[in-house]
Amino acid sequence: MKSWIRFNAAFLIIFYAFTILAAADNPEDYSNAAITTIKITSSPETIELDSGMEWIPYTDFISEQALDNQAKGDFQDILYYKHPALGDAFNDTLVRLYEGYDGVSPLSLIYINGSEDNGLNWTICCWAELTGGTYPSIDYWGHDTHFYGTFVPPSSFYDGGAFLLMNIPNPMEPNTWDIGFAGTSPFGWRDMRMADIDSDDGQQSWNWGLISSVISRDFTPADLIDVPVIYGWDDFTGSGYLSFYDNNFNNCKTTSATIDNATGKSYAAYDRFNSDEDQYQLLIRQDFFYDWDAGTNGVVKNFADTAMHIRYPVMAAHNQQILLVAAVYHDSLPNDFDIICWYTGTGDVDSLDNMSVVAGSTDSENYPDLEHVSGLTFVCSYIQNNTLYARRTNDGGATWSAAEQVSDPLEIVTEEYRSADIANGGDQIAYQYTTAKAQDTEIVYKDLSDVDSDGDGVTFYADNCPNAGNSSQTNSDGDIYGDACDNCPNTDNPAQEDTDADGFGDVCDVCPDDPLNDDDADGYCAGDDNCPADNNPGQEDNDSDGIGNVCDNCPDDSNPEQFDTDGDTVGDLCDECTDTDGDGYGNPGFAANTCPDDNCPNVYNPAQTDSDGNGAGDACDICGNANGDDAVNISDAVHIINYIFIGGLPPYPYEAGDANCDANVNVSDAVWIINYIFIGGYAPCDMDGDTVPDC
Repeated sequence: MKSWIRFNAAFLIIFYAFTILAAADNPEDYSNAAITTIKITSSPETIELDSGMEWIPYTDFISEQALDNQAKGDFQDILYYKHPALGDAFNDTLVRLYEGYDGVSPLSLIYINGSEDNGLNWTICCWAELTGGTYPSIDYWGHDTHFYGTFVPPSSFYDGGAFLLMNIPNPMEPNTWDIGFAGTSPFGWRDMRMADIDSDDGQQSWNWGLISSVISRDFTPADLIDVPVIYGWDDFTGSGYLSFYDNNFNNCKTTSATIDNATGKSYAAYDRFNSDEDQYQLLIRQDFFYDWDAGTNGVVKNFADTAMHIRYPVMAAHNQQILLVAAVYHDSLPNDFDIICWYTGTGDVDSLDNMSVVAGSTDSENYPDLEHVSGLTFVCSYIQNNTLYARRTNDGGATWSAAEQVSDPLEIVTEEYRSADIANGGDQIAYQYTTAKAQDTEIVYKDLSDVDSDGDGVTFYADNCPNAGNSSQTNSDGDIYGDACDNCPNTDNPAQEDTDADGFGDVCDVCPDDPLNDDDADGYCAGDDNCPADNNPGQEDNDSDGIGNVCDNCPDDSNPEQFDTDGDTVGDLCDECTDTDGDGYGNPGFAANTCPDDNCPNVYNPAQTDSDGNGAGDACDICGNANGDDAVNISDAVHIINYIFIGGLPPYPYEAGDANCDANVNVSDAVWIINYIFIGGYAPCDMDGDTVPDC
């Protein structure tokens, strides 16, 4: 019985392995996958905090040691950096936030630096004395050099249930900074997982914007676990406004916030794990950040195929044009992410239905970031093979440029969430990386508008072929791709579809489904040619089996499978002697054979000697050799199992399958063979182990 259990387990493992391989060979086409969009009809709950935000001046908030070190020209030793956040005031003033680790404590400090020369030089002050803060976020308010930031608080601060607001009027002057916090733990809020800020000065002077977060609540009437929450202000006193959905939308992981400065609409996106569907889905809400009571729009988006998932969404909006990019993957290829964009020009998330592929190669592209540049131009970055790339769209998300490599070849960009950040306006980008010779993680800042990876003198926002030197920028068809990288240089095809991956775009490819493009030159593409490797312009097919006469191994007998067991170019259906061993005797079971049956079909034995007269020639008469391959192995046990349970071919000769000499072929014979192979049991037909066959 143990032998049967062992065999059954092995059989299941083999079956499972083949199932996985089959699935992996068929990656999902995300661009054509069906999307379900469900409008959220329930309204979020709101809490108006009675007290205003508490403010701490920089002298209490920023380490005094940091100020001392700044005066001395020193800086706290940082072993590695993580999760950069970058803001741009468009007047050469930048501010950067990041996590810094000293290599001793596992907890980080949030560092703040300013630059007044567009990132050439940075201040060395300061860090927030709140050990354990993570995932900083910064945004330009839109006025002078004023920025607002936030980060996820540690669990030691209000149980991780505080909304932090960093007020940075001038990144170069720490004495202008302060930090506010709304401690919401008295209301049961705790364990913030993620936060993102967006700011805009288009409304009241006190209105800085909103923070979108993922946070939990331990409070009546019910616990809330990792739910989507937005925080903003009601009035100039700093009175807080907390708006959240309940556990119908729990298990959120990451978030992104953005404000359309032309309309005042704000948007927050979340990826959440729907445990009922076992699927990562999108949750998006829309508000007016200057009037939280004006009404909320909300939708849930997911693929109809629950094996397809949406992760790490990022949003950007301008003048009714909304873009959302996210990483998408299928369960069959869990490590192969693609970057997908949803977009609309209506300003409403209800109509965020148009979809385009930003990056979708056979390699994994993951961890996107997105920013508005100007007009309908947006920029998206992502990481592929530890390399940072960027693409732009000039038409509001419908089409995307070729990828431009942003990171240097020796930089190993960290593949994790928020390892790169594009500053507002899209010119500047920050990312974290290591090198092959160093373990420490560094952060680098680059001006995207100066990136020229192909060295042709034309930079990212202007280059129509960022990976092919083309200083002339010749573009014969006027689409977004120059002739040097356009797969149809004379035909407008901004999507660059190339179904057969032959380098010719579908719209100009004479054979869009044939990578060899009519290799036999008979005027028929491979999908339509009944002999794709043989020139036959007449496409004659006497037996109408879909195989042309010139390449049909049975031209007058319909045999679309073209089986030819003995490999003599004559198909089995019309071969008068299917003879795999070439001894002049045919394999049994082939109806077209006119030659005598071979008593050892896989062993050359022209004499056909059969001393015991059992129908199997001496050359292949081996007990246990149920499948006739002249050896006793696991395939013989499988052959017997197939014969017994699913109607497979019987052993040939039949006696070869009777391994235990009980005059029957059944599952016990398969067990006997398994025992013989794996645990040293007696050989087939040797009942007493004396090496002499007993049947």
